[in-house]
Amino acid sequence: MRVFVRRLEVIPAGEPTDYVVGFEYTLDNGRTFYLEDSIPLADVAGKTDQDIATLAYAHLEELATRRESELSGQSALVHQEFIPPGSALGGNQGKMQGRRTRAADPDPAEDGASIKSGPSRRVARAKAQDPDVDVKKLTES
Repeated sequence: MRVFVRRLEVIPAGEPTDYVVGFEYTLDNGRTFYLEDSIPLADVAGKTDQDIATLAYAHLEELATRRESELSGQSALVHQEFIPPGSALGGNQGKMQGRRTRAADPDPAEDGASIKSGPSRRVARAKAQDPDVDVKKLTES
């Protein structure tokens, strides 16, 4: 796991009371997560930025370890854009092969994708019926 400091500042801007340190954690499987800690200024008086970051890291270490365990077993595909093969969403350039589980009466326009409502559903339904449909006209209405 790699850890990067992404935030190191006093808050609030007008009358600071705390030092905030934010870390981005990157796991070997590509998963990332962000945690931050807020430390009262009184607790960091006379300390360097490195000391403050080390203190915040120690406060977050147990939580980071738990989060790492949760995410380490996940496939790198989790939280990535998914375009089903042959769908109106991405043509025939599917990024994931394999079995799909579908509802008993799926909307044929969705082709296994999750489009809940509004213009997106209208566009998907129209593209399923006619791949050459003018999407711009559909979204303007």
